Amino acid sequence: LAQLITQVTGRAGRGKKAGEVFIQTSQPQHEFWQDLINEGYPQTAQKLLEQRKEMLMPPAGSLCVIRAEDKQEQLAIQFLTEVLAIFNQHNQQQVLLLGPVPAIMEKRAGRYRAQLLLSSQHRKPIHQLLDHYIDVISALKLARKVRWSIDIDPIDLL
Repeated sequence: LAQLITQVTGRAGRGKKAGEVFIQTSQPQHEFWQDLINEGYPQTAQKLLEQRKEMLMPPAGSLCVIRAEDKQEQLAIQFLTEVLAIFNQHNQQQVLLLGPVPAIMEKRAGRYRAQLLLSSQHRKPIHQLLDHYIDVISALKLARKVRWSIDIDPIDLL
């Protein structure tokens, strides 16, 4: 986002013409906006990279999100709870499991959405866990009822 804003501000003023950019937000006091305004893009980017490293998020780590959605709110959560139980059987702490939780955009097109996050320093443990259990997960009764997907290093968590 900071990079996009930097690009927009660069296009606002061309040559000798001064430009002005207005950003509309409901959270102007948020740390991100204050850092971007007061410290600039390079420092803000560095700070965000350090935060991502602490949380094992790309590019410092690998992240996977398993999403589930259904017209009945509880079915998506229940499916992901079953997936979590399967992973917990043999996960040797190489993969951090977070959730299941409702998605940030909890309801879309009449369907309730939930997600289970998998995080690790390296991509390999996540892939091994998924490879080992994908058939077991696919065979779950709820796997045929809910819509679900796996996204490795997702662009967003919406």
